[in-house]
Amino acid sequence: MSHKDTLERLRNYCLALPEVRETVKWNHPTFEAGKKVFAVLETHPEGICLALRVSNEKERLDLVQNQGFSLAPYWTHQGWVFRAVDPACDWDQLNALVLKSYRSVASPACRGRANQCQRRNQCFPESAYELGSRPRHNRWFGPNCLSFAKQ
Repeated sequence: MSHKDTLERLRNYCLALPEVRETVKWNHPTFEAGKKVFAVLETHPEGICLALRVSNEKERLDLVQNQGFSLAPYWTHQGWVFRAVDPACDWDQLNALVLKSYRSVASPACRGRANQCQRRNQCFPESAYELGSRPRHNRWFGPNCLSFAKQ
């Protein structure tokens, strides 16, 4: 999977969440909820890597010991891990981790809107992606929010 394809896929997940915006920090695409970073797409010697915040220490250690993640340099003390994104990676797992990372930094109101949309499991029609008409950011979370279904 190319860097461009991986970034587009990550954008689709992250920008569907309330109050998320994409910025560039440290020369990497970065996703923020409010002013707090929750996901970063990086390039390392291992290839294209996704860095995420994992607040639960037990879960973080399990990811590192058993599931191919590594502790993120410089951000280990804040609970960050990263993993090379390759064709063999489990996107369902990455989706779940992106959502957990988002919830760890988002305001309670945003978390509530994300939960509400997820319960309704509503999404944009697939053709919206093909036409390139998906939103670049979300200031509100209306009835047409994106679901986290595998694409």
